[in-house]
Amino acid sequence: MKGYKAFEKGLICRGFQFKEGEVYEEETAEICKKGFHYCANPLDCLDYYPLIDNNGNLTEFAKVEALDEPITDDKKKYCTRKIKIGATLSLKDFIAASFTFINESCKTKSNDGSKKIVRKKDYSKVATSGYSSQ
Repeated sequence: MKGYKAFEKGLICRGFQFKEGEVYEEETAEICKKGFHYCANPLDCLDYYPLIDNNGNLTEFAKVEALDEPITDDKKKYCTRKIKIGATLSLKDFIAASFTFINESCKTKSNDGSKKIVRKKDYSKVATSGYSSQ
């Protein structure tokens, strides 16, 4: 499973130094305790790391791939025993990946295998109408 991981400046997570293109492995994986954590949705990384830390440093992001079966308890944060750190993302790339993820998750497969935007009744109007839209 592919996803995204956030890091402190220098690709550091919880004191552990990561490197782009490297594979890391632990004996066990347990959400919030052991293993390597990541998110499928890039924006979910911001639940665990601020965009800018207390020292004014921009959080770093990278594409990752779980090389072992991931586990999750909320379908937002995943944990795996073995992970490959892919390309690091600039802020522009992180924003683009976030928009792509949201766009793709709004699509559903039709019978012919193509993907189409899901629009259910009047739900698409919710954010653009009424007092709350201001």
